[in-house]
Amino acid sequence: MEKQKVLIVSPVCPSCEVVKKHLAKQGTLDKYIIVDASTPEGLDFARRLGIRGVPQCAIIEGEGEKKTVRICSDEEWKRMMKGDERET
Repeated sequence: MEKQKVLIVSPVCPSCEVVKKHLAKQGTLDKYIIVDASTPEGLDFARRLGIRGVPQCAIIEGEGEKKTVRICSDEEWKRMMKGDERET
């Protein structure tokens, strides 16, 4: 199963806009599910992962009971910002 990449952002976060614009410029923004942490659903998603600040990246793997969600590692963030889409 392919990994789903999630970008957790907020409309009042200047850094979130910078990250989104950077990903759009390199043509990779459409590879991410955007979760707005200012909505009740987005806030719940962030809280379940222990996310306290945005922007943040998460990876979803598997399906059903085997589904796992984890926060991106520093190395994954670096590759993401470079446009390197290699799997971990």
